[in-house]
Amino acid sequence: MNFGKKNPKVFCYLILLPGLLLLLTSIQVFAQENDIQIEYASSSFDQTTQTFVFDEPRVRLQNLTVSGTSAEYQERTKKMLITGDVIIYTKDMILTANKAELDLDESLYSLYNATFFDQKNVVYGKAERIEAISTDTFKLYNGEITTCNPQDKAWELSSSQIVYQVDNFAYSVNSVLYLYSVPMFYTPFISWPTKDKRSTGFLAPRFSHHSGSDETKAFGSRLEIPYFIAIDRDHDLTVTADLIERRGTGLELDYQYAFIEDMKGQLKGWYLDESIQDRDLEAEDLGNLDATSDEFDLQPKRYSYLFNHKQGIFLGGTLNLELLKRSDNEVDKEYFNSTENLSTQFKQSADISYPIPNGSFSVAYSTINTFTQTSVYDTTTDEESVANKHPEVNVNQQYSTLLGSPVSVSLNGSWTQYDRMYGWDAEATTAKVKVSSPFNIDFLNLKPSATRTYYRYKPSYDYRSSEDTSADIEENLNEFGWKVDSRELEVNFEIFRYFLNSRNQKTAKLSFIPRVIYSEIEDVPQETPSGFGIVSTTTSKKSLTYQLDTVYKVKNLATNKVRNFFQLSLIQPYDLNSENCADSPSDPDQFCVDHHPTDPEVEIGEKQLPLRISASLSPTDRLSGNLFYRYNHQLGRIQETRITLHSKYLDGGEFNLSYIDNETLYKDLDNKSHPGAQTFEITNAFPIADRLKLTASGKWDQSRSKSATRFTESTGTRRLDRILTEFSAILAYQHPCYTFTTSYSEKVKEREVDSVTEEYLDRKFTITFSLPLVPNASSSGFGELKLQDDYDIQ
Repeated sequence: MNFGKKNPKVFCYLILLPGLLLLLTSIQVFAQENDIQIEYASSSFDQTTQTFVFDEPRVRLQNLTVSGTSAEYQERTKKMLITGDVIIYTKDMILTANKAELDLDESLYSLYNATFFDQKNVVYGKAERIEAISTDTFKLYNGEITTCNPQDKAWELSSSQIVYQVDNFAYSVNSVLYLYSVPMFYTPFISWPTKDKRSTGFLAPRFSHHSGSDETKAFGSRLEIPYFIAIDRDHDLTVTADLIERRGTGLELDYQYAFIEDMKGQLKGWYLDESIQDRDLEAEDLGNLDATSDEFDLQPKRYSYLFNHKQGIFLGGTLNLELLKRSDNEVDKEYFNSTENLSTQFKQSADISYPIPNGSFSVAYSTINTFTQTSVYDTTTDEESVANKHPEVNVNQQYSTLLGSPVSVSLNGSWTQYDRMYGWDAEATTAKVKVSSPFNIDFLNLKPSATRTYYRYKPSYDYRSSEDTSADIEENLNEFGWKVDSRELEVNFEIFRYFLNSRNQKTAKLSFIPRVIYSEIEDVPQETPSGFGIVSTTTSKKSLTYQLDTVYKVKNLATNKVRNFFQLSLIQPYDLNSENCADSPSDPDQFCVDHHPTDPEVEIGEKQLPLRISASLSPTDRLSGNLFYRYNHQLGRIQETRITLHSKYLDGGEFNLSYIDNETLYKDLDNKSHPGAQTFEITNAFPIADRLKLTASGKWDQSRSKSATRFTESTGTRRLDRILTEFSAILAYQHPCYTFTTSYSEKVKEREVDSVTEEYLDRKFTITFSLPLVPNASSSGFGELKLQDDYDIQ
């Protein structure tokens, strides 16, 4: 490997040299202690200087092979000077030079106007002089290294002195990072590992800048410098210095371990004393605290830590442990890009699970406290609404057949002890048995199933010290519960035809599958004590659904893959609970209200629900589309439309489109909520050039174009006059030895201004530059230096 001009003559010699040596000369062997062998085309001896002169020499010394144009060797000093297109091969390195000085006694050498190539780590280097100070350690004077192809260098690290130890470590002094010959970064000292295994050393630093109208998050520039410590093969520690311009210097410790097989764990903590700049209380959300109080620490201490442990235990079981703690609700949002509104203040959990034949058994314990205020200062938690579980037991068992018959039985059970500091507690027991037995009668397929679920609660109540004993509460402390039966029966048959090619091979199949599905969930009283919020009730249901599926499948004979080329499904559900409305004893209207979802699809009492029409088309593996209509018979129009389209380009790009137009919020018979919406979402990623790729995405809410939504009295939200609610564009340039990315994003968000909720546009511009500057200490290959700027534009 030579960074300079290539000499065709040298390469011809390298190819023809073995043959020429055999044809022209004999092999001269010097019987030395170091077992030196010298091969040559011709030689001479100078009596005056006692010097051997060789043409086209090749020197073999231990694990070292040196070749060149000519060589001079003094047997008395055991020194050799080789000149002209010098090439040296070691176990892991290839070096070239114009001149080489060899000490054959010590197996050391110096190279002038030299280059090297580390084959294992793919690192190139060149220097005015390279000195081998041991068999695997090299010192470069006025040199430079890079991981780029020398003929297409994007960056290089230049230094007055570099010490490079193969499969160990390297370091340099007075180093400058050049990007396309432009100096970008200077450091008086830098070190990195040179092996492809985990090793101690600096990881990729990260630089970012955060500014914007939200003063509570605008902490300025931030530099994170991680140092990885490979304690041994079983555990390691990463120490990160976190330098934040307007806050101070933080510290993060990340300890990971895997001491035995089937075990892994992590203990991670972050701490910051905001010692540089006082926080502005006028810009902070103080929660329920009084801003005039003198108790506020304007330079608060922020922290978070977590612990995770997982390992296999006896009898094939698994143990999981988790511990989490945060100083305040905003710490993760401010420093770690969390999007949680109210985050967890404290969590601890442990569970043990065992596989059993066709099932599982587990015992769990957990405690969770959640912040009630989006504030740095108000750290109150809602100890009344969070139900801790001490413990929770779950058992699942599945039998695919019973006594040799095609009867499937599923058993599920749980027992939970809820315990809170104040408020309602309970012992809760649930059990579920499901039996199904699909079978055939002639051409008909029948799939019956029945499920019974038991619920049992034994409540208790913990009073506050200031709370009077309530008679109403005492009356509701009796054990209560219920059981719910559900049944389902599907009847279907299939009419199909195969299509064959000229070789009588099946290439396609067209199927028509009519289905009739009856589903029922028993209506039973599910009454809970007043204020008891631990359990959610089950909604009763009685429905009949007619469905017709038309499916056309094609088969790729080369790969034997089958694809749904086209599918059309017509689904007509009926709410049979509506039949009982007129027969209810006292209040038919109230009966229907009680036995329907809170947001029904049609008017209460209507039996026929909207018709579902679903179609999909996939003409190729790279193109697919879906269409969904929900047609309301009573209104005589389509109430909901959904369209999705997905395609992959031959050059690696991708396009996605999603359109939803749903008039109003509704809940289906399974009590699943479907929000009203009129939105477009488009994502398009396509290569502009070989190394340049653009990804753009946007979301348009067309319902916002209506004037009624600009200011809604019911919510008190002042809205922006725009339908584009989210947009982002990412331009990425992927060079073989670095990546440059620039992105822009904007999103409509809400904030509180003078007791009024108003929308604002949050814009962010980010630039990221990543290059393999030094090997990554925590994994094989090279790490990255990331320079990133984030700008929040208001």
